[in-house]
Amino acid sequence: IQVPFSDTAQIKEIINDAELFDRLMEDYELLNELIEPLDISRVMAGTQSPMFFGSAMTNFGVQLFLDKFCDMGTKPLGRNAVTPTHPTESDPQPIDPHSDEFSGFVFKTQANLDPKHRDRLAYIRIVSGTYEKGMT
Repeated sequence: IQVPFSDTAQIKEIINDAELFDRLMEDYELLNELIEPLDISRVMAGTQSPMFFGSAMTNFGVQLFLDKFCDMGTKPLGRNAVTPTHPTESDPQPIDPHSDEFSGFVFKTQANLDPKHRDRLAYIRIVSGTYEKGMT
């Protein structure tokens, strides 16, 4: 159900809880006054960040976030990289983002976050292909 915020009577009827309705209206007013409207050109320029509300634990808002994130994001770009077929650093080759072969760019690593465990974590930007669990 989609109900515009201007139709407060219908919202109040649907919620059917005066305290919850009052809290919703206060939260709406606060967000409406404090947060600037989303401007995609400013997001792309890096001067504004979109804000989403949700919970992965209760699966609230997750699909909406993923859909909007994919719509708002830029399309993948190729990257120049040294590949096994061209192993010299002076000869990087472009990797096509539409290639089926999986490739990624490790941009950060962390180790020993917890001294009781031998943990290692690598952050990877996927450049092409699809990651599947258990890949080596």
